[in-house]
Amino acid sequence: MSSLPADAPTPADAADAPPPPPLDFKRRKIQKMPLMKFVPGGYAARNILPASILPRALNPVYVECEDTRDIPLTWYGILWNSKVLLDYAVKQGWAVRSKLSQLGAYDIVPTWDRLKRHYYAKHGIAIRVRDVWAEQHDRVTKIVTFYHNREMPAWTKKQRFVVFDTLTEMGYMPGEAQWYLDAGEDL
Repeated sequence: MSSLPADAPTPADAADAPPPPPLDFKRRKIQKMPLMKFVPGGYAARNILPASILPRALNPVYVECEDTRDIPLTWYGILWNSKVLLDYAVKQGWAVRSKLSQLGAYDIVPTWDRLKRHYYAKHGIAIRVRDVWAEQHDRVTKIVTFYHNREMPAWTKKQRFVVFDTLTEMGYMPGEAQWYLDAGEDL
C-alpha cells in the first residue's frame, strides 16, 4: 500500500510536469559600516580581541574600505600547543620520529615543517605560526593560524569548513579557536 496521494506524479509523469516557478530571490545587500579609526599606540583593537567571532569593525566584508590593508590585521587560530599538533600529525601519518630521544617519541620541529607542507598539499590552505597580542595586552604569544581577516572576502564556506573540521580533528570544540590581533599592529 502506497503512502503517496493518488494524484501525486510518478517518476514517469514527472517529465510532463511543468517546471517550478522561477525563484524571485534577491541577495540582500550588506550594509557596510564606516572604517573605525584606530590610533597607533592605542588599545581599541586589542580591547576587542581575542574573540571567537571576528568583530564587524575588523571584518572587511562589513567595513567600507578601499583596501583591506586599511583594517588592522587579525589572525584566526589556536594557541601553539606542540602536543596537540604532534597528535594531529600522528593521526594523519605526517609525524617525524625523533632521532635523539627515547623510542617512539616525535620531534616537533621536522613534524611541524612536514605538517605544513602536507596540509597545504591536501587542502590548499597554509597553516602558519604568527606572533599575536595575548589576552593580557602587554605581551605577545604564538598561535597556529589558518587565515587572516584580510583574506575573508576571497574565502569560501568550503575552505572555512575545512578549517573547522581540522580544529575538530585536533580536539577543539567549536568556538575555541579565536581571532587575535597581529603583534605588528600597535592599535
